[in-house]
Amino acid sequence: MRIPLLPLILAYCLVAQVCVAADGELRTWTDVSGRTVEGVLVEAGENEIKLRVASGKVFPIPLENLSAGDREYLKELKENAPPGEWPDKVEAPDDIEVDKVKEDRDKEEFVYRTPHFQFEAQERLSESVIKEFCRIFEATFEVVKQVPLGLKPQPPEGHFKTELYPSRAAYFDAGGPTNSGGVYMGGEKKIMIPLANLGVRNTGVRYIVDRDHDNGTLKHEITHQVMHRWLGKTRPWFIEGIADYMEAAEYRQGRYSFNRIRDAVRESATERTSKDDETTMFKLEPLMALTLPQWNMVTAENVQAGSMNYKSSMLLVYYFLHLDGEGERAGIRGYLTAVDKGLGERAAMEKFLLRGRSFEELEADVAKAWKSDRLEVTFVSPPYEVGETE
Repeated sequence: MRIPLLPLILAYCLVAQVCVAADGELRTWTDVSGRTVEGVLVEAGENEIKLRVASGKVFPIPLENLSAGDREYLKELKENAPPGEWPDKVEAPDDIEVDKVKEDRDKEEFVYRTPHFQFEAQERLSESVIKEFCRIFEATFEVVKQVPLGLKPQPPEGHFKTELYPSRAAYFDAGGPTNSGGVYMGGEKKIMIPLANLGVRNTGVRYIVDRDHDNGTLKHEITHQVMHRWLGKTRPWFIEGIADYMEAAEYRQGRYSFNRIRDAVRESATERTSKDDETTMFKLEPLMALTLPQWNMVTAENVQAGSMNYKSSMLLVYYFLHLDGEGERAGIRGYLTAVDKGLGERAAMEKFLLRGRSFEELEADVAKAWKSDRLEVTFVSPPYEVGETE
């Protein structure tokens, strides 16, 4: 049984006679029994906080021992904290555990779970194979969790679902879109993908994994999956832009590296042009107003315009992540926090992303920022019109 630590701090303060903090913000804290103590918050973790009292001694206190008011204070403090640094690298844990939920050869049903994902296959897969290919799933989850945007990925019913198919034919028969190598089905909250597109192949004796397999498209779809709860809150320019950003990021054997992300995004944006130092983007007002149905319609009816939407969104997301203001991500973090709390998307965009700028002024700032990174950006009107969407 855990003994509340706040009474111990109170006893210590009585010996010290007075609790006066040497530095920081002095605050009165209350435990679940109504007892109080004065101290400075030194650290706030997932399960406990640390307080410094008058003597300079630091005491840990489990969150469960704090009053509801103090827990709410800590929640608001965390939500309003300035964004941290963007990580240089993020990797999946080395010791991923695989749970064999079901293996039924007669029904061709095989279900496996890792900490955040559930994989459903039609053939038996070895634990070593699952551990190998699932690292890209768990690493992508870690990135979305760790980047300082407050994205808070939340697996539905405990695990994100992925259906694995032994062949492309089986994938298409199950409803996989034509000419696709994998897809995230937002309505069903699942990824569908042939094993071959995970780098998994059957040698005739067993399945093996190609560690050098190109997983660009898969990174994009997993990003959609782990960010599912944002699909109805933000517009496609952000959802698709950050997924393309993740697709461009360097990934190898369970590790994402962001040391070259600027060059990778720029290379992705210019790969279809004759020059590697200039590109075009759609004008931002119509781009940022597109709803998901409108985005999908443009993508289906005009391949070139759809491709431009993706590229423009990736460059815009990179701008908000790394180039806007002082590069501290306060704008995009404020935008996401606001829509997560229920503020209308348009109002959040105007308050935190535009910040008094017109769309033309935002375009000028985006072009100027990218020019400082040796990329000339020209804005052009898209071949579609967007009506009222709010």
